Amino acid sequence: MTWHGMLSASIGLLIATPGHFLESKIGLISMYDYMFNPMNIFVTLALLIFPPLFASMVHPKPTNVSELSEESLKAIELESSAVSEMPKDPSVGDILNHSTILAGLLGLLGMVYVVWHFATKGFVLDINLVNAIFMFLGILMHKNIASYLKAVKAATPGVAGIIFQFPLYAGIMGMIQYSGLVDMLANFMVNISTPDTFYLWTFLSASVINMFVPSGGGQWAVQGPVAINSAMMMNANIIKTCLAVAYGNTWTNMAQPFWALALLGVTGLKAREIMGYSIAIMLMSGFIFIIGVTFLPV
Repeated sequence: MTWHGMLSASIGLLIATPGHFLESKIGLISMYDYMFNPMNIFVTLALLIFPPLFASMVHPKPTNVSELSEESLKAIELESSAVSEMPKDPSVGDILNHSTILAGLLGLLGMVYVVWHFATKGFVLDINLVNAIFMFLGILMHKNIASYLKAVKAATPGVAGIIFQFPLYAGIMGMIQYSGLVDMLANFMVNISTPDTFYLWTFLSASVINMFVPSGGGQWAVQGPVAINSAMMMNANIIKTCLAVAYGNTWTNMAQPFWALALLGVTGLKAREIMGYSIAIMLMSGFIFIIGVTFLPV
């Protein structure tokens, strides 16, 4: 959870790069200024100390650990192998995954775009369009999303989640960016903010947007211009504003399975099997971020 305040920070590296898309408004901000300020030092050190301490406190003692029985393990394996079959007690997600109508609509909408692209731009292909054609045709050739996912997982077991979900998240990012939703959120944030609460509302709005655009650089491309414009309207500190967006992106990563897709593919786990642990850490660490953006200077 410390990554977006330190050397691997997408936002920090972008605003330190000559020619970045906000340079005309905020200039260049060095990684030194981004990382080594009182607020970020406090947040980083607190994240290094308290979440691991919290995890060790809630971890059950060895004498209280219960192991799964052979029957339970076999049931889990059976569930994993039956992805394309509707469970006896389906959740909302199961119903959507097994919906022929939803799969048909998604596939048809995608192919409508492909046809529109060729009709308006000629036979111009790039990697994004080729991927889209394969993906949407694949969905149409299967009876539902669950069946398609099972086929993708069988072909590419380690990266199936990434192959399928990354394009969908990119589409969501485009919808949010070009629909004006981020502008509406930023205007709302400015209207309810005071100079003392602006950074908190920036952090909270970033945490919400991250659930739909779970990429540090991608989120900054969407929210960065709005956050900076809002900061200028409020006469707020630019570095603290950038860090507030970065913290929001980091915080709800703990409730967003996107970041764990590669790990889940390697381990064979499902998102729901790890979310309880990561959300507990998220709730605890929220106090650290809120204290930092509300009370500490940059």
